[in-house]
Amino acid sequence: MEMLAQDVKNYPDAYQYERAKRLGVSKQGINHAL
Repeated sequence: MEMLAQDVKNYPDAYQYERAKRLGVSKQGINHAL
């Protein structure tokens, strides 16, 4: 969760699929975590 929070701070306008690719998780995982 900390990595996701940091990613949101660093890239506030990023799409969820971009976050998923950067963090090495699924798009559904990002959606669920947010």
